This record gives sequence, structure tokens and C-alpha cells, in this order.
Amino acid sequence: MRGRRLQSELTAAQLIGAPEMAELGGITASTLRAYISRGNSEVPLPQATIGGRDQWARAVAQDWVEARQRSYDGVGAAMSTGDRDNLSPGAAEVRDRFATDFHRTLWDRPDVRKRWVLRQRNEESVAEIANTLAWSVATSLDRIIPTRDLGSVVEGAVLQDFAESVDRRAAPTGRARS
Repeated sequence: MRGRRLQSELTAAQLIGAPEMAELGGITASTLRAYISRGNSEVPLPQATIGGRDQWARAVAQDWVEARQRSYDGVGAAMSTGDRDNLSPGAAEVRDRFATDFHRTLWDRPDVRKRWVLRQRNEESVAEIANTLAWSVATSLDRIIPTRDLGSVVEGAVLQDFAESVDRRAAPTGRARS
């Protein structure tokens, strides 16, 4: 049965090219091609190549679009509800600070904004992008400053401070002896 289903998915009527797949995904064909060339967005491998053009089974393309939407909806829902994926208070602070910094950089600076903002973008969409970038920073803190390394630095600083305070108490006061 699986072989028969696969065969029916690969008929010319069920195959779509990059423009149709991109349209299903709500992106441009050039964006889809960029995703494919960079290996982004988990674009499935084409099921056929006809006349040098990649072709996907409509069912495969629809599965990709649904998976993409679920992934986007999950992140968007967490960001909009303020859940922040149960970030620690420190990570949440870092996220908020970076979101503000990214928003200022992307929106408030005309020299930067004019290089990338399209007409249909607005301050709200820039804020969403800034939040997404900040989210990435907040969830990557352990890679930015590995906790293991930070722990040994803090431990060393505490021990050094303790040793210095012991030395200060043991040192002579500097009074002249009679």
C-alpha cells in the first residue's frame, strides 16, 4: 500500500515546484531557495527533479508548511504570553535587555533601519524580530558564559577574598612598639 501511495504522490499532477511550495509556506520563491541553499527551515529534499527543477509532492510540501507553522506558533505563543519558556530570572532580564537593545538598533536608528526595513514592516514587527533575537540570547546563556566556567571563577573569587581577609586580620597593625 505504501508503494502505491508514494507512486500516486509523484505523479505530475501532485508535484509542485519551488514557486508553489513557497506560496504554500507564505514566503517568496527566492526565500525558499535561500533556505535550501543554506540548509535552513528544514526544507524537505525534493522528491524529483524535472527539467533541472526541484519538485516536491504536494503532501510533503503541506507537511513542511504545517511543521513550520507549528514551530512558529509555539515560539510566538510563548513570546506573546510572557511565558519565556520558564527562563531563570537572570536569563529573563538578559532577554528583556537584549530585546530593548535590538529594537533600538533595528528601529530607532535611521541609518540602520533604511538598510533592511521593507515598506510593509512597522515598529511592531521590528519589536517581534528584536524579541526573537533576544530570546535566542537568553536561551543560549550557557553557551555564552558556560556555567561550569563561571562557577569556578566565582569560587576562586570567594576563596581569594576569604584569604585576603584572614591575612589582614593576622597582619600587624603597624603600631610602633616601645
